[in-house]
Amino acid sequence: MEWEIDPLKALLLKLDSELGVQNVERLKFVADLPDGVAEQCSKALDVFKELEHLGMISPDNVKCLKKMMDYITRRDLIKPIGNFSEYMLLVKLLTGRLGEFADSVLTIT
Repeated sequence: MEWEIDPLKALLLKLDSELGVQNVERLKFVADLPDGVAEQCSKALDVFKELEHLGMISPDNVKCLKKMMDYITRRDLIKPIGNFSEYMLLVKLLTGRLGEFADSVLTIT
């Protein structure tokens, strides 16, 4: 059995590797995490994990990631997020599991 990393985890790792300390502080601010949680986040992966836990990020929904990258002026990271959305849409189309995913992806602005 071949091991593969979850595509969403791969995206979040890429974003984390591109975000410096100042970006992480801005990210924590715009994420509007519950009291006490933001202070425990020292890197972007910590913020992303909390957002996943809160249901704000999922393989079918990365809209908030795009908006956050725009708000923290890291528009260069919006393209990898868009590429991820397109990849997930293609996977869903090819496996016949489009469902609600199409609505969430096709309404991204």
